[in-house]
Amino acid sequence: MSNRFIQKLTIENFKSIRKLQDFELRNINILIGANGSGKSNFLSFFSLVRNLIEKNLNGYVAKKGKADGILTFGRKNNEYLSADITFKTNSYGFKLQSTEDNRFYFDDEYSVYYKGGNRNSWHGGGIYKGYNESVLEDKKANYIHAKYFAHQFKKILQYHFHDTGESSPIKSDCDVNVNQKLEFDGSNIAAFIRRLYFDYRDSYDLIVNTIRLVVPDFYAFDIREQVKSGEIIFLVLGQ
Repeated sequence: MSNRFIQKLTIENFKSIRKLQDFELRNINILIGANGSGKSNFLSFFSLVRNLIEKNLNGYVAKKGKADGILTFGRKNNEYLSADITFKTNSYGFKLQSTEDNRFYFDDEYSVYYKGGNRNSWHGGGIYKGYNESVLEDKKANYIHAKYFAHQFKKILQYHFHDTGESSPIKSDCDVNVNQKLEFDGSNIAAFIRRLYFDYRDSYDLIVNTIRLVVPDFYAFDIREQVKSGEIIFLVLGQ
């Protein structure tokens, strides 16, 4: 399966990620690691980019402890945050510089488009100076590849099942009919996997086989239904 989304990712000075260089990604990516190994920080980077595109950098930074709460070891150790996101035919990057009042401004952001050996690039820093929100989709940023990146990035789905306690969404009852798409917190995972089992068996088998790569003793999902008005189901892992 060819990768239609992000192919390489470079991140510098974002939370616990001091420097991640040309990290390769595929269509489906699963992070597995011990507590505190940086999984959540890696995932939260995509939330940052999504907020950049939606022109909500200031709001995101304020909620996340300002620049000191986002930069690796704070502003005293690192003054900027940068990244480069590469798709098959284009890429997007940015450099956020910290300020004395603990905020960020764009030192630059850019988009590059590759086609037929040609390379077209656009730099927001060449249009504005020290701007506070992304100009990727601004009227002056009229390169089609800049808008194309924003459109492609918004298609990326991110799931973070970080709550595995007894009251977590993935262990709660759910409506068997809420199964058209998987919710970001896994709250309808039972209904969704049940639908795959009955209607899309190849996809269900792929999930089971992928889990077995990590947990060889895993056999299958055990779908048990407890009917309450004909809608509630439970799903537990098989032995």
